[in-house]
Amino acid sequence: MGATLTEKIMSRAAGKEVSAGDIAVTGVDFAMVQDINGPRVVDVMEELGAEGVFDPDRTMFVFDHYSPEPTPLAAGFHRKMRDAAARFGIPVRGIGAGICHQLVVESGHARPGALVVGTDSHSSTYGGLGSFGVSLGATEMAVALITGRAWFKVPAAIRVTLTGSLPGGVTGKDAALHLIGLVGEEGGLYSSFEFTGEGVASIPMHDRLTICNLVVDCGAKAGLFPADGVTSRWLSERGLDTSGTRQWRPDPGAVYKRELEIDLSSLEPLVAAPHAVDNVVPLSQVEGTPVTTVFIGTCTNGRLEDYRQACAVLRGRSVAEGVRLLCYPASREMQRAMLEEGLARTLVEAGAVLMPPGCGPCAGLHGGVAGEGDVVFSTSSRNYRGRMGSDAASIYLGSPAVAAATAVAGSIAHPADLPETGEMA
Repeated sequence: MGATLTEKIMSRAAGKEVSAGDIAVTGVDFAMVQDINGPRVVDVMEELGAEGVFDPDRTMFVFDHYSPEPTPLAAGFHRKMRDAAARFGIPVRGIGAGICHQLVVESGHARPGALVVGTDSHSSTYGGLGSFGVSLGATEMAVALITGRAWFKVPAAIRVTLTGSLPGGVTGKDAALHLIGLVGEEGGLYSSFEFTGEGVASIPMHDRLTICNLVVDCGAKAGLFPADGVTSRWLSERGLDTSGTRQWRPDPGAVYKRELEIDLSSLEPLVAAPHAVDNVVPLSQVEGTPVTTVFIGTCTNGRLEDYRQACAVLRGRSVAEGVRLLCYPASREMQRAMLEEGLARTLVEAGAVLMPPGCGPCAGLHGGVAGEGDVVFSTSSRNYRGRMGSDAASIYLGSPAVAAATAVAGSIAHPADLPETGEMA
């Protein structure tokens, strides 16, 4: 009997063969702590009498949710984490560096076959590179930082066979929303989603990261793409070692708890309507809905490719009167590339507010939160009541291109339905 990719990674990390349902104590290849749970992680480490961490080079503190610090309390959180990092030898990525998941990816620590833990639910993002990325609570993370070990119940895997390729104007965000709509918000509960099939080769890395980012929003523990030519090219372009990567794929004959198939070529632009991420409908069903705010960014869709898509729509156009377009790059590396390509200028000239790298209003903490009666179109991951601020606001989720078209039209819109730039008033 073959092993799923989940079982293969867990077995390597545990140092012995494990299967779905087993309790496994594993090694940790990398541990990331962001500034929401960071202060509590520090408290637990101190309560346990920690004198250091298992390997400073395999740890990271990131300031992204409160970046820049919006309150004195948040500034105190950062000071507490900085002081602890200095004592324990943990590297700190401060305000403006970017969103934790993007920084883990850019740093080369999310690699095929790795087990990467983070204090953020969207640590599943790392599965785009073939890592088992998973979130831990503050207590578990404190122990992982001290010992380099963690324990898990090995998730059973759901195989998602991808066929065809995404049509023009359809993105990994749409594929992820389709999956969530298909299984429901608890359809992947404590499972891993493993993506297989000939359609996998057509999915670029930025879309793989988006898809794996969102699997947690249907209850999954992790999402995993097999290591292939796309993975090797992405790693080699960054000067990272690609040897041994191709082994990280499921075995023939692996046993799955459920099997799904998605024909990528049949997909269309989709939107998650209020107030649940699995309330997925075709874009055409909600077109014309007036909005007050458009938000492009987050660990889901704040990468360079996302802004290329948005700027292709915004170039030569302007944000509608009465609409605020907030743009948060996922990292300083992304921000620099946006400046070099002229994307930042396109955003500013269109009337967008270009913000520093970070999470911004995604979790309703600062930097453009939603007020009572606001209608938000966001490229982020969640749209439940109160997620971005007021529980009397409404949030729609979709792709960056649709977000840009919506900002221009002042209502939810398909990019193809915008008038030519020469026709704009």
